Amino acid sequence: MCAAAVLVLVGCGQRQSQYSPDFATARDLPEGLSADGTTITVGDPHAPVTVRLYEDPRCPYCEEFETTGGGPQLQEAMLQRSVRTEYTLASFLDGRAGGTGSKKAVNALRAALEEGKFVESTSCCTTTSPTRAWTATPTPTCSNWPVA
Repeated sequence: MCAAAVLVLVGCGQRQSQYSPDFATARDLPEGLSADGTTITVGDPHAPVTVRLYEDPRCPYCEEFETTGGGPQLQEAMLQRSVRTEYTLASFLDGRAGGTGSKKAVNALRAALEEGKFVESTSCCTTTSPTRAWTATPTPTCSNWPVA
C-alpha cells in the first residue's frame, strides 16, 4: 500500500516533456520542417498542445499578434514545453497590396530555418518591423538578421 502511494506522488505515467527542464531562451527551441514541406514546427515535439499559425510576414495583424498580442504568451508556453507551434507562411498580401515582399520574406525565413535560425529570424522580423517595408524591394533593418 505504501508503494502505490509513492508511485502516485512521483507522477506515474507523466509525459516526458513534464520531466524535461524548460528551454532557457527562444534560440534553444527545436525547429524543423514537417513532412509536408510547408509547415515549420517550433517547440517540444512532445508538447501536449499544438498551435497552428498561418502568417504573411507583411500582415499588420500578424505583426500585432507576434509583438503585443498572444505571441509573447505563446513563446513563454513553448519555453515551458506546454505548447509547440506550427507555422504556415504565406504571401497572400503580395497579390492584394502589390510587390513581392511577402514572398521574399517567406524565402528568407525558410533559408533561416535551414541554418537553424528560424525563431531568431521571426523574432527579429517582428520586433524591428521590416515587414511593412518589404514591398517590391525588401530591405530588412535588423542588424542581427541571420541570413544574408
